[in-house]
Formats: sequence, structure tokens, C-alpha cells
Amino acid sequence: MSFRRILTVLTKEIQELLRDRKLVMIVLISPVVQLIIFGYAATYDVNNIPTALIDHDHSVASREIRSALQSSRYFDIKYYPESPGEMTELLERGDIWVGIEIPPGFAEDIAARQGAEIGVIIEATNSNSASITAAYLEGVLERFSRKSLLGFLKRNQTMTGLIPAQVESSLRIWYNPDLESRNFNVPAVVVQILVVMTLLLTSMSIVREREFGTMEQLVVTPIRSTELIIGKAIPYGLIGIIDVALILAVAVFYFQVPLVGSLALLFGTAIIFMISTMAIGLLISTFSTTQQQAMISAFFFMMPAILLSGFAFPIENMPESIQYLTYLNPLRYYVVIIRSIFLKGVGIGPLLSEIIPLTVCGFVALTLAALRFRKRIR
Repeated sequence: MSFRRILTVLTKEIQELLRDRKLVMIVLISPVVQLIIFGYAATYDVNNIPTALIDHDHSVASREIRSALQSSRYFDIKYYPESPGEMTELLERGDIWVGIEIPPGFAEDIAARQGAEIGVIIEATNSNSASITAAYLEGVLERFSRKSLLGFLKRNQTMTGLIPAQVESSLRIWYNPDLESRNFNVPAVVVQILVVMTLLLTSMSIVREREFGTMEQLVVTPIRSTELIIGKAIPYGLIGIIDVALILAVAVFYFQVPLVGSLALLFGTAIIFMISTMAIGLLISTFSTTQQQAMISAFFFMMPAILLSGFAFPIENMPESIQYLTYLNPLRYYVVIIRSIFLKGVGIGPLLSEIIPLTVCGFVALTLAALRFRKRIR
């Protein structure tokens, strides 16, 4: 292997990239813009849920429930319809997600300890949001019930010592104490952006030689397939590193996502990951005859890879046959790595079980790309 020949290809590839100023701007600015958009859009938090409340009781107890809902950051009571029919219309139009109806005699039932029911309707076209909303509402009502029971016991016991003590839990939340879904999602968005930029660009590199008619010049040179593959991959790797630095700056300083772990480890594993994605892109390029075909093939790979990475859907919840398929996906490993470095601050030891298969994926893809490439015009 000649490093001189690799350097020649590398220099040629960088010159071609720098000649296309629009592409350079897209490569440098697009990842930052995408991260800002996805950082706001990719969230599981459900806040300010539009709510309607019908209060048939108009009692102190019903007002306390309304106050409990409004004081939480989850529910925003926007409407006070007069009848269930009006509430149904609000649900049908999508103006509200939750409808709550407090029946007549609600306060009397609580005072008599007979058990009181509240009617709740949740709009569940989005099942995930509906489940979270139901859990929030259950929590608010449970706190109200506990407060009501304690007040009842205090009013009806002559000896305060007979009032049962409240059971409290000592709860500690590790790694994401504020339970911000953004802290969980933004690192994975970094992975998505990296795979789009590196895989798309490299998938069109060899095809571009054929379309521009420069493949004939490569045919008559003594350069080997491996040297050409490496020379073409390095410039896109450098671009990827610049993109990583820009994206990390936005994630940490703009979105305030905590970076607890080692920055050097993050960049080191990012390079291993990019070797895998660039190798896959080069492999796609060897199978394609036009840039359009290469782009479509790259998207055909990327969409399943992102879905099977564990970014949005836990791999453990997938069918067992699909879980085995994810072991061939380099994104699966790097999503775990980057989240662990960002939020847990783990070192290289616990991550070896992810780094080793990620490295193997990159080596296999790079080897296949080099073997598949043929220095001839097709």
C-alpha cells in the first residue's frame, strides 16, 4: 500500500469538494439546522395538555381538583363546557385532549367516604401521548385523594396519634434527574445526522467518477482498489469530524444537554462509527451506476437502520427475529455509546461490548467495498 497514492486521491477529492461551494455550505450548516429542528421536534414530553372541565358540583372539593390540575405544568384548562355534548364537539374538532366531568354530589360523596368518581375522556389517536396523559391525571387525582383522606382523619379522630403516618419514598433518579426527553433524544439525533451526511456523500463518490468520465484516468494509474477507497473516505471523515464538533457545540451549549463523559472517547468512537457508515456508503457506490441510483440506495439503507437503532423504539420490544437483525446495524451500537457517554459518563471498559462489534461492522464493510470495487469502466 502506497501512502503517496492515497494522499494523491485524498488531495483530488478535497479539491473537488472545495470547488462545490454550495455542497460545502450544506455539509457544514445542514447538520446544525437539522439538530435544532430535531432537538425541538423529537420529544416525548407532554405539557400544557388542552383540557375541558365540566363542574356540576361547584363545591370546595371540585374547585380543589381544578386548582390541582391548573397548578401542575401538565394540564391547561381552556374550556368550561356546559354539557357533555359540547365536550364531545371539542374532542371531535381536536381542540382538547382531555375532558373531565365532575358529577353532582361529588363533595358529599367524599365527605361520606362513599367513594367518588370523576368522568374522564382522553383523545387517544396518539396512543403514546394518551398513555402519558392518563398517567399524569392519575397522579394528580391520587395526590388529591391522599390529601382528602388525611383531612378526613384529622377531622374525625380525637387523638392525632391514631392518624396513620404517610408512607414516603426516598426516590433518586440517576443520569437524567430532570426526566427531560431532550437529553435522551438529542445524542441519538447526532447519530442520525452523522449517518445521513457521511453515508450519502460517500455513496456518490465512485459513481461521480463514472459520470464525470474521470474513471478512465484512474484505470491507467497504478493505484490499487484499497488505496482508492481509503483516499476517497478520508476527506468525508474529516468533514464528519467537523460536523461532530459543530453538533456537539449546539447540543451542549444551546440545548444544555449534559456531557458527563470523556470528549476524547466520544470523538474516538465517532471516528469508528463514521468508518462504518462511510464504508457502507462506498459499498453502495460500487453497486450503483448513477448518483441518483446511489442516493436512492443510501436512503433505502438509512431508513430501516434508523428505525432499528433503538433511537425511538426500544430494541427489547421488537420481535426476536428483528432483534437479531439489529446486530448487523452499526447505528444500534453507536446510539448506546453516545447516550452512555453523554448521560452516564462511562469509560471505555463498559462500552467495549458496543465498540468491538461496531469496529467489526466497519472492517467488514470496508473490506467488501474494496473487494467489490473494480478499476474498470462499466
